[in-house]
Amino acid sequence: MLPIAAVAQQTGTAQQKHAELMQDKTLQFEFTQPDKPKPPPKGFAALIKFFEFIAPLFKLVFWAGLVVLVVGFFWLVLRELIKTKWAKPVKKPDAEKPQIQMAQPEQKAAKALLEQADQLASNGRFSEAVHLLLFRSIEEIERHLPGHIKRAQTSREIELLTSMPAQPRCGFEQIRLAVERSFFGQKTINAQNYQTCRAAYENFAFSAEWK
Repeated sequence: MLPIAAVAQQTGTAQQKHAELMQDKTLQFEFTQPDKPKPPPKGFAALIKFFEFIAPLFKLVFWAGLVVLVVGFFWLVLRELIKTKWAKPVKKPDAEKPQIQMAQPEQKAAKALLEQADQLASNGRFSEAVHLLLFRSIEEIERHLPGHIKRAQTSREIELLTSMPAQPRCGFEQIRLAVERSFFGQKTINAQNYQTCRAAYENFAFSAEWK
């Protein structure tokens, strides 16, 4: 144990050190209490309370919106799968059908004409049958090319129309030549000549080049 004198000396030294420390102005030993914060304005406080009150509602809306998005996403995926696997293929409208429907009356008229010509030919009136084919061919050209045929225009001039397609022109030419030989050349049209003109009219009337 330390002697009493040593203890007293140490105590005095400690007191002296404490006194020196207290006199040091660079150190702060007293702390002032900070000012209390001013309360927010009444209106602002009411606004804060309002948001605190509806905060749970915002959370509910957030989760509800998230659920809606997830369900909508899976619904879109499911719908596409159903379309891909189980939906019946949709038939595209056939672009050629309107043209076929429009051509049906024309084909019927041409077939009816051939029946009339065949009736004349069956009675040996081959020249009249070929003339009938020529006149009806001119009517068909006027219908397909309105305004292209002028009055008093001969069948030879009609044949030279540049607007007439090649295949119908070839058929028309064969019929025209047979009529000219019969009318101007005084050549008799026989059954073989008629069959040639009949085939030429079919190429003329049923040609796909008519638009």
